[in-house]
Amino acid sequence: MSYQTGTATDPEDLMTQLNTFLTGTPGWTANLFSAANNRAVWSKAGVSALLAAQWDSSAIGMGMIQAFVGDVTPTNQTGYEFTNDSITANRHINQAAGPYPSYHFFEDDDYIHVVVEISTGIYRHFGFGQSIKLGDWVGGMYSYGQYWDQSVANIDNPLTTIHNGALSGANSTNATRTDGVHAQGLPDQVGSTKYLRASSNQSTDDDAAVVGQFFPAGWSDGQNIHFMSAQDSQLNGFKPLIPIPFYQWYTPSAPDNARLMGYYPDVRTVNLEGLNPAQEITVGSDTWVVFPITRKGNNGLSFDQEQSYNFGLAYKKVTT
Repeated sequence: MSYQTGTATDPEDLMTQLNTFLTGTPGWTANLFSAANNRAVWSKAGVSALLAAQWDSSAIGMGMIQAFVGDVTPTNQTGYEFTNDSITANRHINQAAGPYPSYHFFEDDDYIHVVVEISTGIYRHFGFGQSIKLGDWVGGMYSYGQYWDQSVANIDNPLTTIHNGALSGANSTNATRTDGVHAQGLPDQVGSTKYLRASSNQSTDDDAAVVGQFFPAGWSDGQNIHFMSAQDSQLNGFKPLIPIPFYQWYTPSAPDNARLMGYYPDVRTVNLEGLNPAQEITVGSDTWVVFPITRKGNNGLSFDQEQSYNFGLAYKKVTT
């Protein structure tokens, strides 16, 4: 496992540093890194699918592909998850032109999790990896970005489903921006389906196959949002770090069915009360670094700027 932190000037600089990091000591393969076309594809033996990334001067797009055919746009990729060439219509982080006061790379053989401070005190999360699977099904590769709506009505309300990503459970109607997982062979799954997305509606991938539905129980929905109300223990001062499960969500049945599929590795939800962004905490022999979902803010106060109350994510930090 490896960790790196630093600063970056813009998305290209950030992704160049990420590429250098991944292909160094961690030993990932850059199947493609095209600064000219703002695309990259990385792989490692422990991950079930190639991972493609796109970026531009204002957004970073993340997406999975199962078949890589060259340096071409998403809708020209065989088996590509998305159906739109535009980064902003797909899974990405927004409001991220740079420069970045800080970034944090958390890597293991099975994942890379990235936290970017897009401006002082405001964060975005994106990443990909191989989930800890439960049951017998094909796949397990996940990817996520973070879109934070900037409208006055939503910017300071982390509970709206207009926001997407960061291992959220939001039941969004904007299917292409949400978290995704490569999954085949699940019960009730359409035969040609290769992906699931955290969405309230089904869509199609680049091959016109149905994309199914799932939800991670992260900061925006599911049981973890209730667990995150837990404060420090008055008995011992401990604060819980809560694993994030994800479920297949099958709505055509009556009643709807939810099946536990697995967990995300080395990332937890956490209540940030009493903690600062980028603060390290020690649990046994492990060190974790905590961050707000976007900006640590006050519940119930309308600031008309990004805030995510005390909702946070903790990432395991290991240096080599």
